[in-house]
Amino acid sequence: MTKQKRDNEYLLKRLEREHPTIFADFQAGKFKSAHEALIVAGLKQPPKQLNVLKNAWSKANAAEQAEFRRWIRASSRAPSIIVTSTPVSVRPGAGSGSPAPTVPRSPKAARTNTKVVNGDGYLLPSAQARIEQIMKGRGLKIGDVMKDLGMNPRDASLGGALRPSNPTRISDTLAFELEQWIKDNKRFW
Repeated sequence: MTKQKRDNEYLLKRLEREHPTIFADFQAGKFKSAHEALIVAGLKQPPKQLNVLKNAWSKANAAEQAEFRRWIRASSRAPSIIVTSTPVSVRPGAGSGSPAPTVPRSPKAARTNTKVVNGDGYLLPSAQARIEQIMKGRGLKIGDVMKDLGMNPRDASLGGALRPSNPTRISDTLAFELEQWIKDNKRFW
């Protein structure tokens, strides 16, 4: 028994059968593409914005990526994200197209560069105090802070790190995010 192909031809037949009005509009040229008509009919999902951004990033050259990083730093509308001054390395032999970036990995070195954790990954008392001041000043709970950081609000790592007895370590990513978040919320401490 062979599986039926679920290609555009199949989907267009379904569109004609299940959504004749949208199919008629598609044939009349009211849609830019079959893909757009299929999305309107609910037979295909629109692309996730994150995937659109990732695709655009992979196609951008080094100068465009650097310009985008500058825009992120300067933009007040942008969420707190990690923007390091570490250069993006390029994979050799990427061809004539734009090179794809490779993310440098150095968690030990990164940990020593942050001002919120010690070398072992525990929150510094000064950072802990500032985080708590900001939370109090803004009326935030730990989940709200994690959401502000662009992370899962149910992630308990910050709560564990702020625990007075037996605190837990935090990841380098969270450390960098917290460092930027503290800077962005300077008026509350």
